[in-house]
Amino acid sequence: MEVSPMKWPYVYPREDGRWDVDTGTKITPRRRKICESQDEVDAVRADWQAEFKRGGSHHTLSADERHDALQARSLLDKANVHDSLSTAVQYYLKHRYPNGGDLTVKQLVEHFIAAKRAATRTIAATGEVVPRYSSHYLISLHKLTQLGDRFADVRLSNFTSRQMEKYLTELKLGDVSRYHYFQYFRMLFNYGVKHEYLERNPLSKLQPPALERTDPHVLTIDQVDCLLDATWRDHDGVTFVYTVLGFFGGIRPHELTKLTWGDFRDHGRAIRLRASTSKTRDVRVVRLPINAATMIADYQSAYSKRTGKRLGDDELIVPMTHNLLRKRFRQAFKLAGINVWPHDVARHTFASFYLKATKSMPRLMEQLGHSTPRTSLRHYVNLTDDSWIEYFSLGHNAQVAEQMKHYVQLLTDPDPIPNNPNPPIREADVEKLFFSYDYSVLPEDQSRRFNPERDTLR
Repeated sequence: MEVSPMKWPYVYPREDGRWDVDTGTKITPRRRKICESQDEVDAVRADWQAEFKRGGSHHTLSADERHDALQARSLLDKANVHDSLSTAVQYYLKHRYPNGGDLTVKQLVEHFIAAKRAATRTIAATGEVVPRYSSHYLISLHKLTQLGDRFADVRLSNFTSRQMEKYLTELKLGDVSRYHYFQYFRMLFNYGVKHEYLERNPLSKLQPPALERTDPHVLTIDQVDCLLDATWRDHDGVTFVYTVLGFFGGIRPHELTKLTWGDFRDHGRAIRLRASTSKTRDVRVVRLPINAATMIADYQSAYSKRTGKRLGDDELIVPMTHNLLRKRFRQAFKLAGINVWPHDVARHTFASFYLKATKSMPRLMEQLGHSTPRTSLRHYVNLTDDSWIEYFSLGHNAQVAEQMKHYVQLLTDPDPIPNNPNPPIREADVEKLFFSYDYSVLPEDQSRRFNPERDTLR
């Protein structure tokens, strides 16, 4: 017989006249067979070639494996699943060994937080590269760290919706906090699906906790007045500017803690929130009514008299830690007779006043940093009356109100009705009156209701 070792399976002659048929390493495990005749060689080669086409010898089932395959087929039949066994195996491999790797829950949390910390964005106007997410947001991710610690050794491929549901139920939280936790967990597992660590989100079949929305709260004029008085008197007035900018500028509390005195613009009539300060990571300018600008100027003057130096542009407006600020501000609003501090009440109060005064939803969205009017419409419609407009812009007494009308008339077109006691006021003029006009011509003691000359710093 002519030997052709390049033709597989390989055939080699033996000294005793027989032949060795060898698979080599092309299939596993390697096999050899001694054949007595040419016909036997041809039969063995044909058999092994056919076997290789079916998937190779390593797919040849043993008796135990054939029994296991029959059991698997029986399980599919009992479940009334008509897929083939190979389809079932493919589905199992897809879910059990995802393309991104078989991570634990803790490893997924670590990947997610690292990605958020490393994310950046470029400011189009300046080309500056800044972190995409604020430090406040990154701190809030501790919710996910707790989840990772709880299921540190649990593989994502074995993690079930039932485990997640049980964990949410066990959390000792109120309805609002439980809802927020649910949203964070869903965001985490969506990240896992996106990066192919998971085939599906284990929260996809769970309903978020029911959350009853309550009406937003605003403080009364007297409450705001008392709070300004309390913060002016308490601890050298260090929380006074924080209060003024919250109620008269609608700036978020965690944004206020990052502002510096150098962020003021237009002689104190506006504040520029940097991208690193803003929650949305976008630069925005917040206009302040003359009332707020005057109170802040009074604070700066009182600080200079007390310390003998001026506030530097790089100094924080609220020079204290988050926990100390909460402690001191809590003392202040209790001194003002406010026992409960509703969520975002300062921002709600300002936004309601601003919308009432300007009747301009686009301007309100720009002032608050909202991307859509949905939030503004849901929270800030018709929560205040006209008396707030006067208080938040200039003062509260009748003389100031008459002066306001006088300046409005100067800004508007001549009234077509001669000697009209109630001339029409255009919305654009009202906005200009409250946020752009120079009121330096007004008597100083009527620039606002709160009077720091009466309440000196300790």
